[in-house]
Amino acid sequence: MRDDFEAATADICRRIEPAGYAVSVHHMRRYVELHAVHLSGDRVPHVARCEGDGEAETYQAGRGLAAMGGLSPEV
Repeated sequence: MRDDFEAATADICRRIEPAGYAVSVHHMRRYVELHAVHLSGDRVPHVARCEGDGEAETYQAGRGLAAMGGLSPEV
């Protein structure tokens, strides 16, 4: 199951980047955050956070980030 979450999260990030965003993942032991910063510097960065620091939580944060960017969170 772990590989499924990793692949799905990577797919979400790949769909956000063509819209001009740099995406980064930050594992903080008790939570995980995904950041999407527009490369123009003209937009407010999007930050999605999920409690827990596993691949399932990273995927859930990725879904939130996709929704913030106006993309379908479904993979």
